[in-house]
Amino acid sequence: MKTPMQELIDSLKRERMNPSNEWQIGYQKALINVISEAESMLEKEKNVIIDAYDYGFSDAKSNHDHNKRILQRNL
Repeated sequence: MKTPMQELIDSLKRERMNPSNEWQIGYQKALINVISEAESMLEKEKNVIIDAYDYGFSDAKSNHDHNKRILQRNL
């Protein structure tokens, strides 16, 4: 199963492979930059997903609302 970010990257890569006009050269270069940036965010996305799972598991196990504390800390 792919995350939404991975699906986006795959979609952008498919788009990059279909240049049809010369004006799209700049568009293709921009897509390469966007793909690189999205790929660099995958590790961060992974960590966010892991943290969300851990917090949810902790909440369920301990019957405490850890998410409320995290939200208050980040405000």
